[in-house]
Amino acid sequence: MKIIKPMRLGVLPRPFTWQKKHFLCVTAYAHATLSPNPQLLNEQGLWPMLANELGETSVLDLGLPKQYPEFLVSGFGYTHHQQDKTRCAVSARVAHIEKRLTVFGDRYWIAGGASAPAPFDAMPLDWTHALGGAGCATNPLGRGIDADNIGGQKVLRLPNVELAGELYQSPGRPPSAPAGMGPIDLAWQQRQSRMGVHDQSWFENDFPGLARSMDWRAWNAAPDDQHFPASFELAGVPYTLRNLHPEHPVLSGTIPDWVGRCLVVKRQDGKHITADIDLRLTTAWFFPHRLESVLIYHGVVEIGQDDAHDVVQLMPALEHRHAKRDHAHFLKVLAQRLDAKTGSHYAFRDGDLLPEGVALGPLFPGEETMFDKVPGPLERNQRQRMQNERDKSAHTARDEGLDPDEILPPMDAAPELPRRLEELPQFMEKVDRLHAADMEEARAALARTRGEMASNLPPEHQGPLAMLDQLAPLLDSDTGVTRPPLAPTHSFAEFSASHAGMASEAESFSGTPIPEIIPAAELKSTMHRMYLHGATSFAPAAVLVGEAARRMREQVAAIYAGTRDFAGLDLTGADLSGMDLRNANFGRAMLESADLRDAKLDGCDFTEAVLARTSLAGASFAHARCDGASLAQADARYASFAHAVLNKCAWEEARLDHGDFSHAQIGDVMLTEMQIASASFEGARFFSVTFYKIGLRNCSFVQAHFEKCVFIEGRQEDLCFDRATLQDCAWVTTDAARLSFRGSVLRTCAVTDKTALDEADFTDAQLSQCNFREISMQRANFSGATAAITDFSEANLTGANLQRMNASGSFFTRSILVACDLRDANLIGASLQKADLRSCDLRGANLFRADLAQTLGDGGTLFDQAYLEQTKFLPRLVLDTALAD
Repeated sequence: MKIIKPMRLGVLPRPFTWQKKHFLCVTAYAHATLSPNPQLLNEQGLWPMLANELGETSVLDLGLPKQYPEFLVSGFGYTHHQQDKTRCAVSARVAHIEKRLTVFGDRYWIAGGASAPAPFDAMPLDWTHALGGAGCATNPLGRGIDADNIGGQKVLRLPNVELAGELYQSPGRPPSAPAGMGPIDLAWQQRQSRMGVHDQSWFENDFPGLARSMDWRAWNAAPDDQHFPASFELAGVPYTLRNLHPEHPVLSGTIPDWVGRCLVVKRQDGKHITADIDLRLTTAWFFPHRLESVLIYHGVVEIGQDDAHDVVQLMPALEHRHAKRDHAHFLKVLAQRLDAKTGSHYAFRDGDLLPEGVALGPLFPGEETMFDKVPGPLERNQRQRMQNERDKSAHTARDEGLDPDEILPPMDAAPELPRRLEELPQFMEKVDRLHAADMEEARAALARTRGEMASNLPPEHQGPLAMLDQLAPLLDSDTGVTRPPLAPTHSFAEFSASHAGMASEAESFSGTPIPEIIPAAELKSTMHRMYLHGATSFAPAAVLVGEAARRMREQVAAIYAGTRDFAGLDLTGADLSGMDLRNANFGRAMLESADLRDAKLDGCDFTEAVLARTSLAGASFAHARCDGASLAQADARYASFAHAVLNKCAWEEARLDHGDFSHAQIGDVMLTEMQIASASFEGARFFSVTFYKIGLRNCSFVQAHFEKCVFIEGRQEDLCFDRATLQDCAWVTTDAARLSFRGSVLRTCAVTDKTALDEADFTDAQLSQCNFREISMQRANFSGATAAITDFSEANLTGANLQRMNASGSFFTRSILVACDLRDANLIGASLQKADLRSCDLRGANLFRADLAQTLGDGGTLFDQAYLEQTKFLPRLVLDTALAD
């Protein structure tokens, strides 16, 4: 079930069964101010308020239908408005029902009479200050029945809150019931007596549904004298609250005339159908001292399954009772919010689902100023230069007799930033329109330029036209561009040389030195970082040959014989193949296009070195440190990186087939669109690595350690994760085949979104709090595995081997366990509710306190020698011969 809702409206969907029919009760709740023009507040602020006012264990609503509307009041009685500070009269009148209380300061029963009440400013109107006590079934939290030990003496503390017409007389003549206006606990006698009879007849005919003898007032939290008749409409009625606010002795107003509705999308007969539910205001809960209220709405719709599994989407709303919107409006809002591309723009536009014109409180402090921006010095200078240039152009236009406003673009055509998140969709629409207009203008300019060039250039010199044609796709607003459309034509060395020459050319042109805007060391570091992260954006560097290659090789040998320090040196295109350069320092060195085949580079430091486009076949980087290095487009087939440190490396388009990465450390990196075959990662440690569209085939990850890693949209075949440890990892939309996790440990891992793990082998694996929900795991092997609190709900485990599996407390709700082998499995406390158990072998399984309600079985479902003590079989979906009494 997907819930789509406004930020200022909460919703609680709860399915229930009544007389063998299934229903969904939708409870919507709004947190609003008590004012002539009520303001709707953010739902997220409601929960801290309730915890503060009612305690951490407070319950807003049970989410079941209320036939009788009610009102509740939580707060304090105040003496601020009177001279007598020892007592006050408190009252709440809603429509025609008035509740009056008398509130006293602390009193005690002493020497046969009540002591004088102590003065007070504010007295809580909760149940701890009303009549009751530990032995009182109607208020075990109260006072006035059991004596307290105060100062070593037994003293009877009298209730502070009493009904105005029924005051405490003596311990032998207490009031008939505790006095209060707040919610009564469901466990107390007032409500438990209305739950109905849960006898054998109910167990055999209605379990687990509600009892037929239930009084629907059980779901009313208020005392009986705060209930309205079933037909009463609470919305729009007046209220008056007295002595319930420290500054306002009387609060009066009208409950907002709002009604709720909910759009429900259900799955029925293979189709999605929509239904509107009317949500009736059933509870007005006042918090007068805060000038706030909570309005609770209820509605019911019949559904096909007892857990609402057939409900696809649910969208609650509020509207004015006499200005309702049509069904088409809500269908449009639902479509807007479900749109994969623009749906997030509408998530904050609450106005579509709330009464028109209602005041909306901020979603969080500072929302109205979140888009305010004070421009920095660079932006101010840039805008000033733009303004100066526009002023010059305007002056020239006037000299030519032209109107500047007609021929010059406006200074800033960008739309004004929204003041609130509610306005985000309109802002994004303006941005899209401006972008479309800019693209249209750019396409027209490109077409004009091409036409002029085609008409003015001779045929033999029209090569640049092809470049313009390659630019055209960039102006297609619907086309995503991930790489430059043109191949790079300059190497980094050429780019760097041209950049360095700009200053000297400028100086020779002007005859004066150019001031150093960026220090040379900082500029060099910036250029290196640009090279490091964008090596493939430049044309490949040339490979040294002949005499140049020989001289470079000799220089490298000489340095190695001495300092072994190559840090920051330019070794681009060098032939270092077969050389023994172990334990050398190549930090920040430039080795693009170098030949390092069969070189011994064990223990070297390649921190932030450029190894892009290198030939590394057969090279050994054992124990090398390569943090932040670029190996983009490197040919590292058959290379060894055993025990190497490879954090934050760039591997774009690198070739790693048959590589040895055993015991390497690989972290904080995103690997994209690569194919890796027959590589060894045994004992390697992966931390925060994203494998995006990576093809992995016949690779070994035996005893590897993965933490916070994710595999997205890749293909995995014949991978071995035996005895590996995986913590907080995920597979998303991954096509996997024949993966082995024998003896591995998986903690809080998730496999989601159409990923398949058919024929995966988890023999003797240890899984804890993992998620395999809705995953295809046909013919998988979990024999001897432990799966603690792991979710296999709705997974397809057809033909899987779960023999001797310890799945105590795990979830197989609606799982397909057809022809599954569960012999001798430990399923203590597991949920197999609604699972398909046809031809499932459960012989010898421990099903103590397991839930097998509504499972589907047949004659091939076997329970011989299974332990079935306290196993839940009711309600039954199919009465199998295997389960016959």
